[in-house]
Amino acid sequence: MRSSNTLGIAVVSMALGLAFGLGYSLEIKPKDVIQEVTVIEQTIVVEQAVNVKEVSLDRAKQFEGYEAEVYELRGKCHIGYGHLTDCSNGANLDEVEAYKLLYEDMSVVEKELKQSLSFYDKLPPNAKVVLMDMGLNMGVPSLLKFDKMLGNMELGKWWDAMMEIEDSVYYTQVNSRAESNIDLLFIILEEEEAQNVSYMF
Repeated sequence: MRSSNTLGIAVVSMALGLAFGLGYSLEIKPKDVIQEVTVIEQTIVVEQAVNVKEVSLDRAKQFEGYEAEVYELRGKCHIGYGHLTDCSNGANLDEVEAYKLLYEDMSVVEKELKQSLSFYDKLPPNAKVVLMDMGLNMGVPSLLKFDKMLGNMELGKWWDAMMEIEDSVYYTQVNSRAESNIDLLFIILEEEEAQNVSYMF
């Protein structure tokens, strides 16, 4: 069961890492939380100036990790930052080339999300980041099968959307990655409760 006391500190640490590229290892003491939450509100939750794609790219680099040569995961071959490739690919990618492929992959995901979800552009930044990550990780066609989660996100029912993620096979496969996406939705929920606003459309 999540609470704003225990989970809130972890969420703050993770979210600050997203915004500033610092990773998820920040340690924040309870007395610092109020000050740090202000930073989060200014960067991720409140201001639309945050570049969703840039944040998504930084997260993908951390989640996927860089591999110069082809590797196999769950029966599929990848290279660079999780880019799908032919298993016979003998390429040796440097990090610049790997990032270009990641950028192209993320651009495709973003385009497919905008084409497939009429409400995508109206979502708060954190929700877009979650969908970008899930779309990159499993492919947008598979993401679209999360109809209950997507329906809850469209209605601004963030808690229900979080529970749909937590109850999915996806969660068991990529636990920490899925948990970080749940945490991003939790930030939206807390922000709405604090300001008594809603993203329901």
